[in-house]
This record gives sequence, C-alpha cells and structure tokens, in this order.
Amino acid sequence: MSLIIDLATRFSGEIVNSDKIQAYKGLDIATNKATEAKRRGVPHYLLGFLEDPEEDFIIQDFCHHALMAINQIIANGHIQIVIRGSNTYIEALIEDLPIKFRANFDCCFETAQWYYDRLQNVDDLYPALGALDNMPDEYEDERTTDNLTPPRSKPTSAVGPSRTATPTPTTGVANVLTPPRRCFRAGTVGGTGPCSTTISTSRYCPRVTNMNSYSVITSPNPNNNKKKVVFIMGATNTGKTKLSIDLATQFSGEIINSDKIQAYKGLDIATNKATEAERHGVPHYLLAFLEDPKEDYTVQDFCHHALMAINQIIANKNIPIVVGGSNTYVEALIEDPRIKFRTNFDCCFIWMDVSLPVLYKNVGKRIDKMVDEGLVEELRGMFVQGEKAIDYTRGIRRAIGAPEMDLYFRVEDRIKDESIKKLLLNAAIQEMKDNTCKLVNSQLRKIQRLRNQLGWEMHRIDTTCVFEERYDKLEVEDAWKKKVLKPSLGIVSDFLKKN
Repeated sequence: MSLIIDLATRFSGEIVNSDKIQAYKGLDIATNKATEAKRRGVPHYLLGFLEDPEEDFIIQDFCHHALMAINQIIANGHIQIVIRGSNTYIEALIEDLPIKFRANFDCCFETAQWYYDRLQNVDDLYPALGALDNMPDEYEDERTTDNLTPPRSKPTSAVGPSRTATPTPTTGVANVLTPPRRCFRAGTVGGTGPCSTTISTSRYCPRVTNMNSYSVITSPNPNNNKKKVVFIMGATNTGKTKLSIDLATQFSGEIINSDKIQAYKGLDIATNKATEAERHGVPHYLLAFLEDPKEDYTVQDFCHHALMAINQIIANKNIPIVVGGSNTYVEALIEDPRIKFRTNFDCCFIWMDVSLPVLYKNVGKRIDKMVDEGLVEELRGMFVQGEKAIDYTRGIRRAIGAPEMDLYFRVEDRIKDESIKKLLLNAAIQEMKDNTCKLVNSQLRKIQRLRNQLGWEMHRIDTTCVFEERYDKLEVEDAWKKKVLKPSLGIVSDFLKKN
C-alpha cells in the first residue's frame, strides 16, 4: 500500500480498490484497510462504500463501479491506479472481450511484493516511477467499427474523435462510452493482476435500482474544481436539437440525449431523431442505444448512463451538452441528493420557448411532414398484426404515434371503402397532433415548476420568430442567427469563463 500511495502522490494518481472484502464498510482491522493517515489525502474509490454487510459484491458489480470510478478519475485529469489482490475481479475487467480494455488503454503492471522485498531507501522507488514515466500519455483518437475489436497494434476509439478528423457520429452507451485510448497504471499487492477500461456493453451496465451507487461517480473533486455542463430544455419542436449542435460546434461540445423515447433504436421519424447529416459529426450519447423495444428505460437508468457520459466527455476535454424533453429525468439527475450533482458540476440552463399558438400550429405542420416522410409505414413496422393487446405503456411503444395508429392498423385490411379508410387515418393523425400539444403543455408545466418552485436559473430564449409563417427560408435562418444563436453563444461563453 505504501508503494501505491507513493506512486499516486508522485503522479497525481487516484486509487481504485479491487479487494472485494475491503469494498464493505466495517472490519477495518480484519480487512487491513489503509487508515486515513496512511492514505495521505489520496482519493480512494470503492473502499468501504457498501453499507449492507450481507450484500454480494460480485464481479459484474466490481466492473460496473470500477469503470465509473475510472471515468471520474480521467475527468479529474489524474492517473488511475488499481490495487489489491482480488485478481479474478481484475482479470474479468481486463480480459472479458465485450469490455475491449486493451483497445482503449495501455497497462503497467507492478507486483508490489518485489519492491517491498528490495526497498532500502527512497532511491529504490525510481524503477517503479521510471516504468510509469516511460508510458505514453495518450494516443491519437480514432474511430472503430461497431462490433469489431480493433487490433492491439492500432489503438482506436469509438468516441471523442480528433477535431481534425471527419468523424462518423456514433450513438448509445454500447458504442459511445468507449474513451480515447489512455495509459492506465495498475499495481497489485503480493501478486500480478490487470486493471480496467470503460464500459462498452450492457453486460457491465446493470439496471440501477439503488441510487446510492452514484456515490462512486460523484466522489468529491479534490481540487474543488467544478466541471461545466450545459442543459438545453424546452417543449418539443422548439429548436433544442439544432441549438445543441450549433453550440457543440462552437464550443467543442458533445451531446447527451435526455429524451427517454429517443434512447431506443427505431422509429426515427416518429421520435424525430436528428439525422446523421443534421448532427454535423458531433458525437451523441444515449441516442438510439437501447436494442429491446419493450425494455423500460427508467429515471435511474438515465441518471446512471448520463453521469458516465458526462465524465467521458469531460475526459475528452470537451463540454457536455444535455438536450431533450424528458424534464423529469433531468430533474432527477440534478436534484437527487444522493447524486450530489451540483456539488460536482456547474450548470447552465437554456430554455427554448415558443409562443403557444405558434407552437401548436407548428406541431401540426411537423406531423404532416413526418407523414410525408413515411411515418405511417414506420409505425406499421412496429405494429404486430393479430396481437390482441399491445402494451403501449412500456418501451418505445410509448412514442406518440404508436397507440394512436393502433385502431387503423387493426382494421385497414378489412375496409374496402378507401374514403372510410382515409377518414380513419386522418383521425389517427389528428389524435397524434392533439396528444403532442398535450405533451407540450406538460413539458412547459414542468419547466415552470423547475424555475419557479425549485429555483433553477434559466436563460429563456424566445424562438417564436423562427417558426412564424410570415418569414421565408432566408429570413428564418437570419432570425435564428440573430435571435437564438447569438444570445445563446453569449450565455454559454460567459458561463464557461465564470470561475
């Protein structure tokens, strides 16, 4: 332990415990935990954090928490050092193929016993320090093809592309939370053992049911240096996505989707996902990464994945921009006392607002456009003919459009009169418009509550002029630049400069 703390002190390191027994609170003497004095102020992760003495701390739990801790350490700009002797746990972290550790990190393995046997004075520490000094700091970021493990001779990254490159946007935790390849320092006590990478598969992203698990990723920043996170909020169809991409382009940002329905793969038209062309190469997280259309994507799931994504973006030295209309999910991320978000991050909230009469009218126009682009056929592909009761309260089928089209899809083959069929279709489309307007009202009520009752300081941007019919295309673009983008750039610029 002394060697590890010496190395952490020398290299601004932070330590991740991999001893499965030391993860529990209590029995400090029996488990030989380092005392506060021995730690010398070096941050330790996964040490004495489990409250329940009867809880099983299994390999998957260790991998899950270790990956989050490593992302936090990277975000702090420090070196990751994994110690202790649960080598089976460390082996799973580095050798399990879905994690793709060696594609993303270099390792330095030190067997501490060798040094303990030979240390006579401080000069004997230099071989260990030299081994770490000789490791490269970071490799150039590159892309990797989905589902392929890149060769070890050519380290690659699925996200965080070099700004000089032309990236192919990737989405979702499975492909997005793989960081740039970095150096990773590892040590063990009394034996050899590997260390860790970041998450690349849902196997090590278990569903979060205990919010206390976030204590790992929100460990206090030793330098009290809060990181900056930008949030773009607003009702549906107010220009949030466009603004997020414009800001990301201007400020080297990366975008985290906070729309719970856009997290699912499929229904790209119905859920109004930004196309690859519209993303302009800006990396997007938590977008279309859920494979199972019936899976519930809970508030806890979002908080878990969003925290990992935020830390990854910070590790990439970019600005996290959270955008989407699921305000309940964003509220949980910010306000849950166990996450302690405001303790670790400074927040800038931009509220995109549009006059309701204009917004309602524009909602109808957008749905008509979606129909022209193939919305009905897309929804038909989600409908299961012959299934008596389809659950529209779970998964991607909660998307507006899916339940509204149910009756039409059930009867269209039995109706010969095309005029009646068209009436039914138009009624379903009108119901989509009505329910979208109800969604707008709900979103606005939540934003008003966050601002007025919870005291969120929001910068309101009125985007009404962009959606008014009296402007032509060139005038709309000019209005966007002057009335929306310019003040937003000023707001974010001042926020990033603020100490």
